[in-house]
Amino acid sequence: MKGYKQRVLCPVCKLERWTEVSDVLFFRHIIQIGLISFGLMSLAYSMMEYRVIIIPPLVWIGFEFARHVMNRQRMVCPQCHFDPFLYKFDVKKARQKCERQLTSLAEKMGRQIAVKKPEVVPNPVETKTAPASEAQPQLPPKTAVQPAVSPKVQVKRVEPPRPPEIPAA
Repeated sequence: MKGYKQRVLCPVCKLERWTEVSDVLFFRHIIQIGLISFGLMSLAYSMMEYRVIIIPPLVWIGFEFARHVMNRQRMVCPQCHFDPFLYKFDVKKARQKCERQLTSLAEKMGRQIAVKKPEVVPNPVETKTAPASEAQPQLPPKTAVQPAVSPKVQVKRVEPPRPPEIPAA
């Protein structure tokens, strides 16, 4: 039994593709882990004796690691090499990787590609240079705008009912 198919659309090159994603271990995976563990345990028993009990968890960890690496590689775009996992953790590295791949692809085709640089908008407060004697930053002037409150609205405070007093005996 295989995992489910997921439609993936690359945000950089707009390539639409289907990829197989498997989040769970199926029965055949558990059988594979068991057979590999049994084989390794039978080979290592003469050296390790009863300590071979640590082999199945190690095989399981290795199997899970390999499965996650393969799932991650399936998500990378084959055309522009956009990696969503890398983009999630480091945007600059992901952009550089895509730009390198797209420029090398354009060079192979004999075309020029215009890489769009992110536009930096300067902060108007930071662009004013203050003399070195002034240590305080320049703050924007305060406005005299008051919040609009209707004079007809009156807030009445309601106190919760008190419990009845119990006479002392």
